[in-house]
Amino acid sequence: MKIFFKVTIAMLAAAGTLSLAGAEKFITYEEFGAKGDGRTDDMKAIAAAHAAANAKGLPVKAAAGKTYYVRDISVGAVVQTDTDFGTAKFIIDDTDCFDQRNQSAFTVAPTAKATDVADKLPSLKIGQKNIGFAPGVPAMISLSNDRKHHYIRAGGNRDKGKPMLDSIRVDKEGNVDPTVPLRWDFDHVSKAILQPIDEKTITVQGGHFVTIANQAPTKYTSYRRGIRITRANVIVRNIRHEITGEGDHGAPYSGFLQSADTCNVLFEDCFVSGHKTYASIGRAGHMVDNGTYDLSTYNTLDVTLRRCIQTDDIRDTKKWGIFASNDCKNITFDHCRLSRYDSHRGVHNLTILDCILGHQGVAATGTGTLRIERTTVYSKYFIRFRGDYGATWTGKVIIKDCTQVGRSAVFCVWRSWGHDFGHPCSMPGKIVIDGLTCKEDAIAKREKVPQPMVLFRCGYTAEDMKKPGPAYPLIRELELHRLKPLKGKTMPIADYPEVFKDLKITGDASTVPR
Repeated sequence: MKIFFKVTIAMLAAAGTLSLAGAEKFITYEEFGAKGDGRTDDMKAIAAAHAAANAKGLPVKAAAGKTYYVRDISVGAVVQTDTDFGTAKFIIDDTDCFDQRNQSAFTVAPTAKATDVADKLPSLKIGQKNIGFAPGVPAMISLSNDRKHHYIRAGGNRDKGKPMLDSIRVDKEGNVDPTVPLRWDFDHVSKAILQPIDEKTITVQGGHFVTIANQAPTKYTSYRRGIRITRANVIVRNIRHEITGEGDHGAPYSGFLQSADTCNVLFEDCFVSGHKTYASIGRAGHMVDNGTYDLSTYNTLDVTLRRCIQTDDIRDTKKWGIFASNDCKNITFDHCRLSRYDSHRGVHNLTILDCILGHQGVAATGTGTLRIERTTVYSKYFIRFRGDYGATWTGKVIIKDCTQVGRSAVFCVWRSWGHDFGHPCSMPGKIVIDGLTCKEDAIAKREKVPQPMVLFRCGYTAEDMKKPGPAYPLIRELELHRLKPLKGKTMPIADYPEVFKDLKITGDASTVPR
């Protein structure tokens, strides 16, 4: 039976919206001149309403049943109080807004300004328990070292990498939170942006947002223009977003829902949409695919997606993946149904629980523990360690009670051999599989995979590993329990098994011939 994983209007209605309980007074957009007629540009009124709400410490509530039209967002709305969009609809018209692509319609912003404390932090080391001074308030500190570049990308979108970035959370005495440890040693600190943490949690919820897609040339000139979270301790709940008006070209978006340079963010019961995949000339001079992640996180500590649902077919290969992260720590997917999890410049600790993921599966790069439990992945790879960033996961991988519907490999560890990615790369030190059932359906059988399904698809031989270049330590230990290959078949260890001749396999290895 063909599976589409679509969300119906009835399901959306059943999700409901939540009111701002206990709020005796609130600000409305109509107080500041909004029409809500779906034709008049209401952005200035919306921004003014939030500015007044911020000054008075009052929540904002959209009028039920109104349709707010947004086009000119040269001045976006700054949100610092609880906001309930309710049953209102927002139409964001990007048809010809080429000069406003870096402006978000709504920015959920911190109340205190950030400061650069690099002069107080000449260096910082992994495992350091105190930063050496007391900031006086709980804070997130984002460090960068522009003398060293990491994640120097290979392949069609090759680049020169980004300055080494890492973030920590500290208390008012400067003690480092051990749950978000430093990943890199900083012998030089170019910037150390200290952002005080707003300790009160605010909620932004409700609303049906429709983006009329931009008609810009298909280049890597990403549009923002959605809801951007830069404040700590925020719940984003029950927001629905869809895209319309996509043509034969268009610039990608950086995420309608996005968190950046912050911590403690929860996206709950949100509905997001896949965007059309386009192609353009990459930095290597040939055509590469590009597209929009409708939900993304950048430099965020502790972010959770709970019951977030993609409204269109998660197996539609013409649509780009939904979710991407860069430089984040402690990401959790909980009961989500999305086409993809994707980490670019590394994630520290990734947990995926009780989810259904589509055709692009899990693309992981990072450190710490990668844990996937009770999850079904409809992809030719269960986990793809991104080769353009070094096919690296420094830490441990745990797969428990999961299902893969695909027919290529459980793990893809293909990489550009000999390329210097600027950061240490390795396969996971240990992988534990305790319950993984491999299946194929009509869609999976159409996948163009000439080789039999293997545990590791590496694409390189023992001779390739002798080529000059940075070291790439291989997996040391594989623990197997209840691994069920495709019906009636075994699962060879790899396409080039000699690469894994020194791998220690414990548990039940009977289904993995070497």
